Amino acid sequence: PPSRLPGEGFSPYVDGLIFDGDANYRTMFQAIASHGDYTEWLETARECRKMSTTARIMLAAAFASVLIQRLGGLPFFVHLWGVDSGTGKTVALMLAASVWGDPQIGRYVQTFNSTAVGQEKTAAFLNSIPVLVDELQLAKDGRGRTQFNVYALAQGVGRTRGNKSGGVERTPTWSNCILTTGESPLTSTSDGAGAMNRVIDIECRASEKVITDGMRIANTLKKHYGYAGRLFVEALEKQSMETVAALYQQIFQELSANDTTEKQAMAAAMILVADVLATRWIFMDGQMLTMPEISAFLQSKAAVSAGERGYRYMCDWVAQNVNKFSQIMDTGDVYGVIENDVAYIINSVFRRAAEDGGFSSSALISYLKQQNLIMTRSKNNTRGKRIRGVLIECIALRLASEESDTEIDFVEI
Repeated sequence: PPSRLPGEGFSPYVDGLIFDGDANYRTMFQAIASHGDYTEWLETARECRKMSTTARIMLAAAFASVLIQRLGGLPFFVHLWGVDSGTGKTVALMLAASVWGDPQIGRYVQTFNSTAVGQEKTAAFLNSIPVLVDELQLAKDGRGRTQFNVYALAQGVGRTRGNKSGGVERTPTWSNCILTTGESPLTSTSDGAGAMNRVIDIECRASEKVITDGMRIANTLKKHYGYAGRLFVEALEKQSMETVAALYQQIFQELSANDTTEKQAMAAAMILVADVLATRWIFMDGQMLTMPEISAFLQSKAAVSAGERGYRYMCDWVAQNVNKFSQIMDTGDVYGVIENDVAYIINSVFRRAAEDGGFSSSALISYLKQQNLIMTRSKNNTRGKRIRGVLIECIALRLASEESDTEIDFVEI
């Protein structure tokens, strides 16, 4: 696979290498090659870097992929999404692909493989260079949640699986970034903090194109590609990694001081370091990414916290179902009662609503108790409340109010 083999250089940039792997990856392996004219590619890439911050982020992420293992980082996603056509999402992905090889869709750039095993094998095969997936149409399960497991791919280690002969297959590992495009965000409000932490979601609108004149740019990239990755790796081999690591730590510390999580800061710092090196070694155009430019796309600690998102979801859910909290006798369902900005929600109803929203009810209740967002009785998580004459155990949820200025510590659950 295209990876750095100890003492053997960076595959496939070594002489005499013969592909002897899974036939499914032969086309992808052959796509990692140089073709056309490097100067033509460089002029086109410089032109794209002037078009948008997003184009620069995608290019930098393509280079950042080979830094992850060396800097002890974790795999991460950069996902371009938007419902408008003609925004330049696919061309931006092709631009990133052209750093390493043939950007033609179906060659290096893939379409979504829906099986977890397929996703892991592709990431493990590419190993250090980026995984690129165009038009990632996310499959949904019965509850409407995506079957594409962001968190599993971001771990960099696959599951240990048995083979047909009764033995155990080698556990796949990878250290790359995953660059994708699609019509919707890669993560939703119900996804866990672990998944949201690993994704830089960038919305693309027709009014702010990522790349303009996309057809011309795409046609040029299909003819000229695959030089910059080799040049970057060669320069990296000669560079002191202590110097690169020091730069990474400096940028990481500055990003961490802002309102973002550690893992979001890791991904952004990796991209910024790669951009510094690529600008110095490849582009030499003075168009470096700035910290404020990439920070605009990072999730805040509140947005990443599954507990905080679950709390907001439940407050919204109470507002949507306020008629079910009436004490007036009727034949309809009853969910609880609201008194003095506290929603007393029947325990089983609360848990069902949380699970339907994609949150772990037990983890959410634990978070709410820790943050004093529910009123409890001694060691219990519930309080007894008389609803329509019947004493019932309820989750007593303090509802958010405009006057509230309570500081909440955002923690991952």
